[in-house]
Amino acid sequence: EGLIDGANMYEWTRGDDPKTVYAWFRTWPNGEIGMGWFKGKVKKIELLTPTGPAKVKFKQDLRRLKLLDLPMKCPEKAVGVAVVKITCETRPTRPLGIHASNKVRWW
Repeated sequence: EGLIDGANMYEWTRGDDPKTVYAWFRTWPNGEIGMGWFKGKVKKIELLTPTGPAKVKFKQDLRRLKLLDLPMKCPEKAVGVAVVKITCETRPTRPLGIHASNKVRWW
């Protein structure tokens, strides 16, 4: 479907709330991006911009979290790094290695 799965475009961090993770985009995806093997039901996604948080449309299936209708250019012009906040109903996990059945947490 032409969607980029950009594992090398972003880094993951989390805050104090274990149900929230942040994707720090070093390279901006220009519209859409897929995040492979994201486990955890997503409640909302926000793009953190200099003018405040903006809602991000998304779709989620068993294999991938898809961020849709992103701005074509990175909203953070000063440093060129954008942050997306992903809030889930439960603590998210992501399999590591080549086996999708691995259930390990990032942290």
